Amino acid sequence: MLGIVLVLSLINIIALPMQAGDYEPQADSTVMGALASSKQVEVGSSITLSIWINSDADDGCQGFKFNYFNWTAGIFEATEGTARDDDSRWWLFDGGTATNATGTFVNTQGGLMTPYTDGRNFTACNISFASQEIGTCYFTFNDTEVYDQVAGNLVFSTLNETVIVYPQSPASLGVSVYNMTGINLTFTPGTGGDNVTLCGKSGSYPSNPQDSVIYNGSLHAYNHSDLENCTTYKYRAWTWNDTAEMHSLYYREEYGTTDCPTNFTFSGITPAKGATTANCSYNIAVNLTITNSGGHSATWYINTTNGDAWSGTGVLNTTTPAQTMTGLDHDTLYYWNVTAISGSDKAYSNNSFTTGVGGGSAPTASNPTPSNGATSVSINPATFSVDIADTEGDPVGNVSFYWNNGTRIGKDTTVAVPGTASVSGPAYTLDYATTYRWYAQIDDGCSNATSATYSFTTDTRAITITKEWVAHAGNSTIQAWINITNSGQADLVNVVVNDSMDTHVEYNTSVPVANWTGAGWISFLEPTFKSAETQSIMIWFNVTDFRLANNTAINNAANVTEGNVTFTATAPSALRYRYELYKTANISTFMWNTTAVNYTINVTNTGDFTLHNVTINESIPANLTFVACHGGTANATNTSFNISDVTPGSTVTLYIEFNTSYKSAGKALVNGTQIYNNVTAITNETEEILETHYLFVGATTELIRIRYDSHLTDVQNIGNSVLNILGVLLIIGSIMLIVYVVNRYNLFGGGE
Repeated sequence: MLGIVLVLSLINIIALPMQAGDYEPQADSTVMGALASSKQVEVGSSITLSIWINSDADDGCQGFKFNYFNWTAGIFEATEGTARDDDSRWWLFDGGTATNATGTFVNTQGGLMTPYTDGRNFTACNISFASQEIGTCYFTFNDTEVYDQVAGNLVFSTLNETVIVYPQSPASLGVSVYNMTGINLTFTPGTGGDNVTLCGKSGSYPSNPQDSVIYNGSLHAYNHSDLENCTTYKYRAWTWNDTAEMHSLYYREEYGTTDCPTNFTFSGITPAKGATTANCSYNIAVNLTITNSGGHSATWYINTTNGDAWSGTGVLNTTTPAQTMTGLDHDTLYYWNVTAISGSDKAYSNNSFTTGVGGGSAPTASNPTPSNGATSVSINPATFSVDIADTEGDPVGNVSFYWNNGTRIGKDTTVAVPGTASVSGPAYTLDYATTYRWYAQIDDGCSNATSATYSFTTDTRAITITKEWVAHAGNSTIQAWINITNSGQADLVNVVVNDSMDTHVEYNTSVPVANWTGAGWISFLEPTFKSAETQSIMIWFNVTDFRLANNTAINNAANVTEGNVTFTATAPSALRYRYELYKTANISTFMWNTTAVNYTINVTNTGDFTLHNVTINESIPANLTFVACHGGTANATNTSFNISDVTPGSTVTLYIEFNTSYKSAGKALVNGTQIYNNVTAITNETEEILETHYLFVGATTELIRIRYDSHLTDVQNIGNSVLNILGVLLIIGSIMLIVYVVNRYNLFGGGE
């Protein structure tokens, strides 16, 4: 540090004269301070902050350094990145660095070029700042050093600085005289303020923001009325920040002189001054009556704030100009000013009105729910809604929702704009797979609007049901499967699956267990059945009726009901108890030498269930004697044969051998007769069936009887008759032969 001090001893300084109110050093003391070029400024103004050092003769300050110099961030910003030296005898060998975000200057160092010879108060460096927002800014020294060329660091004190930033003075102030008793004023607050304080009086300007206040608020216009005619009024306006409770330092000023007495009077002003016109009307007729007490013709002019302008000439002492201001905005303040002139006599009527609300562009609807063209919409839609917009921002009184046939769905009376209008869906249930159309009507109190017509299609409702079953042949039970699939788009509730049972069977069990059972039916409940879901039901039936007629069919059907709709499964093929009985013999005719007959009996199960305890019963003719049987078990009389069980699709065969006994005494057979043999079959499950078989009798009998008729034995007469017939046939044949030969060889030529 001593080396720096020695170098700094070469630096000279220009003494800075003490300003009034500056710190006066005491004996043996050194002070470093900050001095603003202005302690009160408005937003947007700039200041120069001088860093000064004051020391007495004994200290001999030669250099300084401040590691940190701070100010209130946000209120001011340093407009230069480093400090500067504006004195040619001062050397600022490190200008430091400014950081506006934190309000910090760091590492600024400087020293004198040559030792001073007189004066102890000098400027070390300058920093420029620009005000950004209102408030009080504090400039403070932190971690600062002052050097002596011999003694090194000196003992010193610091003086900080404070600067107040006020709102900017009003950006504008305008004065317009409109009659003998009124003056219109317009104004705009400056930066940093939200209100304007307007002061005005006759004679002199207001001296401060509290002198003759006529208005303080956020509007930009004021009508100063009830004034004296032919009088000059002077106005000053200050910007006011209501939060900080600060006025601007400076003001704007204007003046205006009210009109002097005139022969003109104005009456019947329509709309009345300050009136609000009817809602929904934006073409406003303005008119008044102008009277000239001197009975002179006058020229009149009407000027409006929306740009309309008219003029005309009145006849004699009274005229009533009337015009229409068109295309106005809603809820807006408008002025219309009338000037009447007759020679040097001039009068003004300055009038205003505010338009009503509503109307203008009609409100619009968009973004419907259900969306336009939507499919798979619930039959109980929860909400109908549309987004509502209005370019003028008019409030919307209500939005009604209608079906396409004009039936109202619902009405929303609490609609914000912009916003969403909505109503709950209808209390009744819609139909499935049906397209519905709807629209919304919007009322903003002035202009009704109807939305586009939207459409949606409700969910399809469909259930696919299949039914299968199979007979368990061995134990006369039936196993069935019912498969249902929700093949529609809707989730269904309280779906009931019904199965109708044949009278020959009864319900045994199922998975799941049936919810309801009754005579000939069972039902299952599916409380919820979601779209694309599949459910399966397995049922077991027992066959309860036996000794059924052969070929008895057992049928079964199933369906599903949901609400008022039934879906029916294709019925599976009937299951049957059915069998066939065939009997054949090894011969078809009894001959003279027949000694034995063998019968073959076939039983074929053509049904779906096993037939148990199949029994064959034979009726043996008197001419046959039982010898043996094969394939079954005979009873004691050899007339009944048991062949146990026959499974579906299989055939069992019973062979029975008989000997003939027709040659015995009294058993002669008549030639050409038939010998019948009946066979029946019966099972545990089916009734008896019958098969009849017969054989022809063609054997040599013991006695032949011949009977003669005389007319059948007259051989001569029979022969003569035959010869006569043959002769006639011979003559006819000869004639036909001659005709053929003549035609074949053209024996009857035509000649020339």
